Amino acid sequence: MDGALNATVARVRIALVQSEAVARLKVEQPVPNPPRRRRRSTVTAVYAGNKDGVPLFAKQKVVRVV
Repeated sequence: MDGALNATVARVRIALVQSEAVARLKVEQPVPNPPRRRRRSTVTAVYAGNKDGVPLFAKQKVVRVV
C-alpha cells in the first residue's frame, strides 16, 4: 500500500510541475488578439413599386462587417 501511495504522490508532483511549466509558457508568450470586427449599418431607400403613379420607396438596412 505504501508503494501505491508513493506512486500517486509522484504522479501528482509530475502533473503539478507540468501544469506550472504550461502556465509559464502562456504568460511568456501571450496570444495576439484577433482583429475586432466593426459592424457598419446604413439605411438606404429601395424602390418598392408605385401606387397610383407615385413611386414608393421602402427603407432597407444594409449591414457591413469590416
